[in-house]
Amino acid sequence: MFPSDILRNIVKLFQLLSRGFKHSFSLNPSKDSMNRPGSNRPIPVVRRNICPHCKLDIPDGARVCHHCHQFVSVKFNLANIITILVSVAAVAMSVYSLYMTATQAKVAKDIESRRFLIETFHNMQQVQDELQTSREKSGSEEKLSEKELLLLNYYQVLSRTLAQYIKQEPSLFVRMRCTYEPSIRMRQSPSTKSQQLGTLYKDEEVFKLGNFRDGKGDMWYYVASADQQKIGWIYKYLEIVQ
Repeated sequence: MFPSDILRNIVKLFQLLSRGFKHSFSLNPSKDSMNRPGSNRPIPVVRRNICPHCKLDIPDGARVCHHCHQFVSVKFNLANIITILVSVAAVAMSVYSLYMTATQAKVAKDIESRRFLIETFHNMQQVQDELQTSREKSGSEEKLSEKELLLLNYYQVLSRTLAQYIKQEPSLFVRMRCTYEPSIRMRQSPSTKSQQLGTLYKDEEVFKLGNFRDGKGDMWYYVASADQQKIGWIYKYLEIVQ
């Protein structure tokens, strides 16, 4: 392009600026078009964002027109859709990660609780066997020796600990029903002379924590209700609920 052509284009540009772009022109006209004044091509203009309500220009990406304060419909392009999908996927992965962490923690806690229950049951069985052996050696004496009282107290402590897991692990306990009518007394120890702790009515169901056979050969059951409001020894009148 010659200097004269450049100067000519600059002059035309200032003329159009002063007229408000009423006409379009070409900065690099061809030789044929230069001979035809009315054949100038328009200058490419960037697409404008116009408010559909007031028809005024608005910033690109605006959701509310700053002229009429009306909501402007959002036009989604591929980049916006990908961004939204990535954001949703990231949130979903975070929620899933938190869920898996909580689930694994709950499973680990349940396994630990079950292991503790099994160990406690094992300890109770050992104490029960030792107490039963001591009772058999003592003959028909109803009064417990000092050693037997210690074993019995320890046995009851373990049983009360187990009773706290009745609602959590009911399948580990044997459900029993009272068969004595109208009711039977619940005792502090496996003896008819021990303190009364409560009353168990006929057909009332409890969970067995342990059992003990006294010197007379009669069976006593150490039981607890589901709400742990009743915990004590019941004299033989219980049957297993199938």
